[in-house]
Amino acid sequence: MLRKHTVLSRSLTLLMILTVTTTLTGSLTETSFADQSPWDIASNEYGKPAAVYFDNLNVIQGSPPINHKGTIMIQAGPFLRSIGYQVTWDATTKKLSATKSGKPPLTFWENRKEAEVDNQLIKNLPAAPFVIEDELWVPLRFTASSSGLLVIWNPYGSFATIRDPHAQIQLRVGTRADNEVTDNPDALIQYMKDNWETNVQVNLTPPRNFPDKTKIKIAAGDMESLMLLPDSFEFQNDLFQSIALDLNQSLKSYPALQKIIDESGMPVRRIDGKTYTIPRPYDPNDAPFPALRQDWLNNLGSKHPITMDDMFNLLKQFVSKDPDGDGKNNTIGMYAYVQGNNLGSLSWVEHAFTGSPDRFTLSKNGEVIDHAITAGQRQALEWLNRAYTDGLFNKDFATIDPDQVKEKILKGQTGLAVLNFDVAAKLTLDNKGTWTPVSGLKATSTATEFAPWNSIGGGAYVVSSMSRIEPAKVLKWLDQGIQMSESGKWDAIKELKQADKSAIQNLFGRKDVLQSNALLDALVPETKKLYEQAATSWHRISYAGQTIPEASQLWSQGLYAESISELNEMKIKVIQGEATLQDWDHFIEKLTASRQYQSMIKDLNKLIKTQ
Repeated sequence: MLRKHTVLSRSLTLLMILTVTTTLTGSLTETSFADQSPWDIASNEYGKPAAVYFDNLNVIQGSPPINHKGTIMIQAGPFLRSIGYQVTWDATTKKLSATKSGKPPLTFWENRKEAEVDNQLIKNLPAAPFVIEDELWVPLRFTASSSGLLVIWNPYGSFATIRDPHAQIQLRVGTRADNEVTDNPDALIQYMKDNWETNVQVNLTPPRNFPDKTKIKIAAGDMESLMLLPDSFEFQNDLFQSIALDLNQSLKSYPALQKIIDESGMPVRRIDGKTYTIPRPYDPNDAPFPALRQDWLNNLGSKHPITMDDMFNLLKQFVSKDPDGDGKNNTIGMYAYVQGNNLGSLSWVEHAFTGSPDRFTLSKNGEVIDHAITAGQRQALEWLNRAYTDGLFNKDFATIDPDQVKEKILKGQTGLAVLNFDVAAKLTLDNKGTWTPVSGLKATSTATEFAPWNSIGGGAYVVSSMSRIEPAKVLKWLDQGIQMSESGKWDAIKELKQADKSAIQNLFGRKDVLQSNALLDALVPETKKLYEQAATSWHRISYAGQTIPEASQLWSQGLYAESISELNEMKIKVIQGEATLQDWDHFIEKLTASRQYQSMIKDLNKLIKTQ
């Protein structure tokens, strides 16, 4: 039985929409005013719990804030005492007085829509203070602002943030640890405290778990203020607009970020003219691609392959010639796995023969090409069937998962692995064999070289609708970090250690795998040179403008999932010898004639024209 990997289902999408728009976490309490600020709206409801977050303030509340006829009210005594005021209550005159050194004195009266601030009478308060159980409730925004605090209303998450404008910003950032280094960057965090007046919490998640953990955070309403999405196009418009803020206005202050959006060629999510994502800078050639055990090649006296026939013969040597020198028949060419909608770690073979990193690309005239129905796909399946028959990769490739493959790699039992540039370097540094990336590989001697390609980009940052910080301040932090990366200024900070440098790369990205790469720099010179040669070769090859990252919008709805799954199952049958290449030809003929297939191609072409 083949494992089924399904895309985000409609039911999960609906669940996330409902959850994200109604749930708040931490010290926040649910409120029903999702579209308007409670400073302004008129409501007849009384005593609804109101969502208020006190950022970097140690506020002790007697009772949670409430929404009273459209105005958020708070117990004056506990709140003002928490921020350092001396509070007195005159039961006879129903007057509350509050004083604090260096701050204006405040005075409120029960049932009077006026107050005194610094002995000046202020009329027309949004609501008259009232007493419940011997505690005076006062308008939160007026009281906090009068005491020198900053009050921010988040209309998307329906909560207010109260903070000291002179205190450090508390910023949560979530990103993918592409280099798989998840150690806490303590020195980097301290640098940002000292120099950027920002106390940042960095959440680093390995690539394997990142997509699922991202969806869990969204569903739980626990998004970081600045959050990387692995593929922003997989979310439908209504859901996406409920979790991410429109950045058009805030971006005006940060032309460097706007330039990344406008000129980088990286995928950007826009809806109705509004910009919702900022691509994390990345090297488009930084994608999973074959790497070889260089120490095995050295032991065998072999060279890096130039053609797929060369690669086939090399994998045979890895199986039969004891490349690790232990005298046992315990090595294999490569360990592979597949996914429900693609060939997983065998997809590079398809790339070699079709010349495309993805199933669907654009022709020169802007029409969709399906490489699954081309002669190149057939040649890839023929190569894989021969390799499977000769035992060059594992017989259980259709039923195991990436973690099981990783375990075999770590045990040193395979000569080829599909790895990112940095992951290969890290394995080498961790003494899990000497891994070097493949470059210059062709399907045949007369074919064109192919190279790794990341079609969906390095991920895209959104400012979450749950952010308790103004978007402009979040973007300022991101802008500073990216500019320091691009200028090389991080390299001048001597206090930073390996974990910090890895975190900088994961947070702020990089446009070149060779740029400020601490893992690369740690390799021995002869191995480092091979990495540099591979990356330089890759950089001569580009698929820019050919791939279709927007197609995720279709797959995320579950559209054509059955057809895609059936295609993948047929590929696996051909590889395993359960179906012939003639069976494949008949399958493709029937597929392309089907109404569903023609509808899919039509939808893809329509999607491209609307972007």
